[in-house]
Amino acid sequence: MEKEHGFTEYEEWAEYFKIYTDRILSIEKLTSFSSAHYQNGAHWLTLYKKRALCLREMYLDNEKYLERHLYWFIKNPEHWEADVAASLLDYLFRNSIRIEDIEATQKTAESLYNYYQQADNEIAMMKCTLIILTNRIMLDFPHNKEQILSLCEWAIDVYERNYEQLNAVERSMGLSFYDYESNACSEYVNFDPIISPETLIKLYQRRMRHIERFITEEDLSLRVNHIVPYLRVCWQCGFVGIPIKAKHTAFTAEQLAMFYEVCRQMENETQAGSIQDVKVCLIKLMLTYQEQGLDKDQVMAELIRLQNMLPKPTMTYDDELMDALQILSCAIRIIAKDDKKYQAEVKGILQILLDAYLCLPNDNYIEHITDNAIFLYMFPLLNVLPADEILRITLFLTIFRQPQTAAHTIMVGKLATTIVAAMIDKTPALFMRMSCFSSIAHVQANRQKIIDYVGEAALLHDVGKILSSNVINMQYRRLIDLEFEAIKLHPISSGEILKQIPTIADFYDIAVGHHKSYDGQKGYPIDFDNLHSPQKLFIDLITICDTLDAATDNLGRNYARTKQFKEVLEELNSEKGSRYSDSIVDLILNDDELQIQLEELLNSREESYRQVFEIIDSELREFQTKQTI
Repeated sequence: MEKEHGFTEYEEWAEYFKIYTDRILSIEKLTSFSSAHYQNGAHWLTLYKKRALCLREMYLDNEKYLERHLYWFIKNPEHWEADVAASLLDYLFRNSIRIEDIEATQKTAESLYNYYQQADNEIAMMKCTLIILTNRIMLDFPHNKEQILSLCEWAIDVYERNYEQLNAVERSMGLSFYDYESNACSEYVNFDPIISPETLIKLYQRRMRHIERFITEEDLSLRVNHIVPYLRVCWQCGFVGIPIKAKHTAFTAEQLAMFYEVCRQMENETQAGSIQDVKVCLIKLMLTYQEQGLDKDQVMAELIRLQNMLPKPTMTYDDELMDALQILSCAIRIIAKDDKKYQAEVKGILQILLDAYLCLPNDNYIEHITDNAIFLYMFPLLNVLPADEILRITLFLTIFRQPQTAAHTIMVGKLATTIVAAMIDKTPALFMRMSCFSSIAHVQANRQKIIDYVGEAALLHDVGKILSSNVINMQYRRLIDLEFEAIKLHPISSGEILKQIPTIADFYDIAVGHHKSYDGQKGYPIDFDNLHSPQKLFIDLITICDTLDAATDNLGRNYARTKQFKEVLEELNSEKGSRYSDSIVDLILNDDELQIQLEELLNSREESYRQVFEIIDSELREFQTKQTI
C-alpha cells in the first residue's frame, strides 16, 4: 500500500525502483561510447557538451523522484514505520546491486541499520550490512579487503546463529557473505598477503560446509537458488587459484596437497573441453610448475594451447570466461616475469583481455568487474614490455575506461610541458634542488629530456583512477563520503601500478604526491612525505597543472562551477607557499607570455577531447572488424 511517504509491499518498492533505475540507465547511456553513435569527432564533442548540460537536470529530476518516498525517511529517521522499513529492506537486500545508485542505497542502508540497531534486530542489521558491503566492494574492492572480511565475519556469525529463523530468500541471499569473503580471500601480486595460509584454508572449509548443507536442505528449484551450484564451483576455483594469484604466500607441502585435492574434485565434476575444464588444467599446470619447477618454455607452450581452447570474447559478459582469462593472465605473468622473450605471449593475452572488456554493457557492476581486472591482472603483465608500449597501453586503458580522465591527463601534460619549458629557460636554478642535475648548463643541455619526462609524468599521474570508474564516470553530482573515501585512494593505486613496472616506477612519487600541499601539511595520502621526495619539484608542477585544468574544466565536471583562468591564478597566488609552490606560481604570475600560452591551452580543451575520440573510435572499429571475421 502506498502511503504519504513510502510503501508497505515489496512489489511496490520493486516498481518504484524500476522506474528510478531506468532513469539512471538513461544517464549511463549518455556516458557510454559507441562509434556507431557518432559521425566524427566534432559530432561526438557536440553531443558530449549537450550531455553535460542534461546530466545535471536528469540528476535533479531523480532527486525529486526519491524525495517523497525514500529521502524523507533518511532526513527524518524518527519517522520510519515498521512495515515501510521491512518491505524496503527486503527489496534492497535482494536487489541493491541492480539499482545503479550507490548514494541512494548507501544512505538508505545506513539509516535502516541505525533504525534496527535501536530495535536490537540483528537479522535486519545483517541485511543492511549486505547492502553496505556491496557498495564498498563496488567502489574499491582491493583496498577494502580487510574491512570487507571484518564485516563478512560479523554477518556470517549472525547468519549462522539465526539460520533456522531465516526465510528462504534470507538463507539464499545470506550466501553472498560467504561469496564476498571468498573474493576477499583471493591474493594478488599487487598486494602483500593479509591472511595466513591456515586462515585461508579454515575459511574455505567453513564456506564449503555451509554450501553443502544448503544444497542438501534447501529447494534449489526456487529462482533465488538457481545460482547456488555455480557459487560452489566459484568458491572452489577461487580457492585453488590463490597460489597462482598470490604475491609470495608460502604454502606447506600439506597445504599444496589440499589444493591438488580440490582440483581433482573439480576435474571429476567437469565436462571435458569446457571453460571450467580449461581453468582446472591451468591451475593444475601452475601448481605443478611452482612445486616441481617445470621448463618455462614447455609451460608457456601449454598455456598458449589452453588459451586457444577458450572461446573468443563477445559483446556479452561471460563470468566463467573472464575468470579463465584472469587465471591465464596470472599464469603467463608468472612464466614471463622479467623475461622479455615472452613479449609476444604477454601482448597476446593483453589483447584478448582488452577485447573481452572493450564493449561490455555500461553499468555499475560491469564497471566494477572491468576496473578490477585491469588493475589486478592487466597492469602486472606490462613489466616485460618496452616503455613506449607501456605508456601507449596505459593511456588507452584510461581513455577506454574514463574519457574525461584521459582528456584531463592530456591537458595536464600540455600545461606541464609548457610550464617546465619556461622554468628551464627562465628559472633553471630551480632544478638545482634535484640531485640529478649538477649545474644550470646540465639542466639546459637536457631540456628536451626534462620536457618529455614531465609529459610522461602527466600522462601517468592519475593512472590509479582506473580503479574508480564508478565514481569518476558519475559526473552529475557531488560525492558522498564513501565515494570520496574511495577516490582519495587513487594516488595510492597509481603508486601500486607504477612500482611494479620498473620502466615507469620512477614516476611513483609524482603520482602518489600530487594531492599533497606544497608544505606537506594538507592533502592525501597522509603518510606520504612529499617534502623529502627527490621528485618534489615535479610533484609541485603537476599539482599546479592538475588544479589549473580541474578548476577550469567546462566539459568533464558537471557538478561544479567552472572557474575562469584569472580566478584560478588569484587562488594560486593566495595559497602559494602553503598549498602551491611559490617559485612556480611566481614564475607564472610574472610571465605574461606564459599566461597567454596557458590560457590558450585551457581554451582549446576540446582538442584534447577530440584526441580521446580518435583513439577510442580507432580501437572500436578494429574490435568490430575482429567480431565480423
